[in-house]
Amino acid sequence: MTLLDLIIIYLACGSPFGVYQFTRSQPMLPASIWLQTALAFVGWPYFAGLFVFKSITGREAAKDTQTSRLDLIRVEMENRIIGHESITLLFEFRDIFYRYTGLSQEAANVSAAKGSSELFKIADGGNRDLSAKCMARRNARRLDFHRNLAAREFVDFMATVPVFERDHLIIQAIAICDELADAATRAELSDLLFRLAPETTRPAPAAMRKTA
Repeated sequence: MTLLDLIIIYLACGSPFGVYQFTRSQPMLPASIWLQTALAFVGWPYFAGLFVFKSITGREAAKDTQTSRLDLIRVEMENRIIGHESITLLFEFRDIFYRYTGLSQEAANVSAAKGSSELFKIADGGNRDLSAKCMARRNARRLDFHRNLAAREFVDFMATVPVFERDHLIIQAIAICDELADAATRAELSDLLFRLAPETTRPAPAAMRKTA
């Protein structure tokens, strides 16, 4: 392997970091963008270490904490499902759980007011900032659409899962909704829990209207 081969491999490893730095630096002046992009491209080992450090201790800390709490609830729910002795049911639950929680977390982090205008700068569009905001809103709506589908699937699974003491499983599902601040799905699960409760333990309709 020649020195030229090593240089090509080194620069090839740096290209993703240069692209990442370029796409996340749109508020800066053009000269600053190109300078930071070049630095990330050439000095990618430093940026790689910095990226890993931030992903562990930086802005992802809050999300990681929430994910840890969700995983604790998931393990408790899986223990109840395992009692049904159906590995297929367990895998189905995990698939639905990760899709619902992942899309909900991502939808909460998306801001419809922000967006990258680099695509419209390249296309030499008209109002670049407005176009970027419109695209960001459209992407946010698409993400919310898929999140709603995942939430519907999550509720349907809780309504049909054949496990003993399904009400306890639904209570844990409600705790997941609380973690995700998903009031709509929480209301559906609460209604499902009410319908599963024995008649003698349900509050009277008149009493519910008084407390409402």
